[in-house]
Amino acid sequence: MKAVALLLCGVLFLSGCGMNTRLDSLTMILTLGLDATDDGKLLMYSSSPVFNKDAKEHTEVIDVDTSSLREGRYKVDLFASGKTVGGKIQNVVIGKHLAEKRALLPLLDVLYRDPKNSTTALLIVYDGPVKELMESKQKDKPRLAVAIRDLIATTALDKQTVKTNLLDFHRMLFEKGCTPFATEMGMKNRKMVVKGVALFNNKGKYVASISAKDSPFLQLLREEIKPAIPFTLRTAALTGKKENISVSMEHGKVRYQTKYRNGRFQFHVQINAEVIITEKIADVDISKKQKQLERIIANEIKTKTTTLLQTFQRHHVDPVGFGLYARAYEYSHWKNVENNWGKAFAAADISVSVKADVISYGIIN
Repeated sequence: MKAVALLLCGVLFLSGCGMNTRLDSLTMILTLGLDATDDGKLLMYSSSPVFNKDAKEHTEVIDVDTSSLREGRYKVDLFASGKTVGGKIQNVVIGKHLAEKRALLPLLDVLYRDPKNSTTALLIVYDGPVKELMESKQKDKPRLAVAIRDLIATTALDKQTVKTNLLDFHRMLFEKGCTPFATEMGMKNRKMVVKGVALFNNKGKYVASISAKDSPFLQLLREEIKPAIPFTLRTAALTGKKENISVSMEHGKVRYQTKYRNGRFQFHVQINAEVIITEKIADVDISKKQKQLERIIANEIKTKTTTLLQTFQRHHVDPVGFGLYARAYEYSHWKNVENNWGKAFAAADISVSVKADVISYGIIN
């Protein structure tokens, strides 16, 4: 019996070894790019690591023109040094020109439909030709796929952008009470840079962007305050000079009141912010002018959020999710507009009130 058991174990181990796949026989796409030419032709880019010690380039970039991602993969196989696999994709980069012209979901269908593909890949809108990013040489940085993810992770932590993967995008697109958003990137002085947040309508088309400076206020409205929301404000009203004070919102609450009056939705946003002073360039004793400073901070938050909400309404997008409150508190009226929430949201009356409290000046006076 022992001999039979040993024989079976040996067969199992041998069969496992026989199924091994050498890394240098695979082309693992880590970053996938999609763009469009001026005449509407679809361009597909793939960036894959090269596992060959004799190779001069350690990243293989392939570009093909195609009508779909599936067809594009077959074409990539014609040029790739190994069998193409898509289960390790970390980033999907969409050119802004393409995102403006075509809805994204049909383009990305195979990534959702084929279980071999990854839906945790980050979705990114690139402001410029995608080829520029895919073929860029980022000195003193890791591979392109890792460099992109690290950059987005760092800037998202600072609230300068958002992290949206394919699954997040799919969920937001099919949620009638909100509209999708994703990271927007570009290139500056041949270096990758995060530019802010790209906004999509309920059809999955790109319609507008908000800057990295405004991104924290989108996340404030979405009640995503942790770990902190930093921003800098002018103190001319406090000192009479063009000086700055930087603050960090460590705690806060956002409350929404929802009504339906006179044929439109009405929302009131109440923000209670607790902030600490993180930098004081202004020559002023803030302990003696705390109440005035709190009013300046509250006014800054109100101005930024109100301007942001006007931008959303102008483009008929709702990345905050006001539609979720409309559905929860005014369901009968929501039901009439759920399939065209962007238009109803654009006509809504929205007011914002802010109360700010300075809870710390930092560890020095």
